[in-house]
Order: sequence, then structure tokens, then C-alpha cells
Amino acid sequence: MSDRSSLRIDSPAKSPYLSQVISDYELGPQGGVVAPFRLGRRHALSGTVIAADGKPVPDVTIQAEGIADEGGRVPGSTSSTSTTDGAFVLYVDPGTYNIEVQPHPTSGVPRFTILGREVQSSEEGLEFQAPPATVIDGEIRVPDGHGADGFTVRAYSSLSSNGDNATAVALLRGTALSDENGRFRILIGDL
Repeated sequence: MSDRSSLRIDSPAKSPYLSQVISDYELGPQGGVVAPFRLGRRHALSGTVIAADGKPVPDVTIQAEGIADEGGRVPGSTSSTSTTDGAFVLYVDPGTYNIEVQPHPTSGVPRFTILGREVQSSEEGLEFQAPPATVIDGEIRVPDGHGADGFTVRAYSSLSSNGDNATAVALLRGTALSDENGRFRILIGDL
């Protein structure tokens, strides 16, 4: 008896080689040796993360989350971190992505998302510019009135898509951790 199977090869985030699905290969009753697979190259998105004032932002996590195409295929997710001068290289499979740009919490730069970025080729010299920051300050108190230390606070925006058949999507805009007095500060940027 033989079995028709498929394999999925997921590339590591920093790999310049494509993820790949190999469909419908035959596997014999004793298993078998699968022929070597030749991987294509991913597209490289390279550029700089800059603050609203035009200065480069170091230590930023850039996360590309694949969006399903019309056939239901989702490109692989991947991430990169910017260097001290804000430079980054992000290797992605062809497809459409939401790209989340997450500066270090002490940078004074808000987290932001680039929605629906289509990638069909490598691109150089990109500038992912952070929007100006809006500040949300607050305090968390326990029932006896003392500050609640170490609580995570997240700010979301609700986005809708598909026009009349709207589906609400929660988009994380910022996050903070309350201090020993229960105080927190979240920076969010304009959409």
C-alpha cells in the first residue's frame, strides 16, 4: 500500500530561502527517501525605522504576519530587529502582510502597524516612519487604594474590514507595565 502525502518546509525567520509546500508525493509502505528540494529565494525588504522626527530608531522588532490570499494560502510569518542605526532586513515569501513595528518600550516611539503590504519583489531603501506619539497615562489601584504593581495594560483599536460585511479586528496599539505605584504610560500612534 502506498500513501500520497505532502511536506511543508518552513524557513527560519532570518533565512533568505523560501518556505515551500511539496504536495502529492508517494510514500511507500517502508517509508522512503524524498528527493532533495531546491528552495527559491525569499524577497528581502531592507530599510530604516525612523521616528516622527526623522531620527533612526534602534532595537525595533519588525514582525511580518502573512494574510491569506484568495486561495486561502497564508505566507509564512517572519521577524527582524533593527540595528543601532535603525537599519533592518526582513526576508519574506511573496504575499500580503501586516507589518508590526514594535520599538523598545523606552524609545519614546509608539508601536505601529503597516496594514496589507503586498510583497512581490525585493525592496531596498524603505523607510518605516513612526507616527507622532499620543500618550495615555493612568493608574491601577487595588481595593485598599494601593498601587497595583506589575500589571500589563494594552491599548487596542477596533478596525473593520470588508465594507458592509464588516468584521471587527482588534489591533494592538501599545502596551505598558504598571510600576510599584500602579502608574503606567502607553504611547500610541495615529493609524
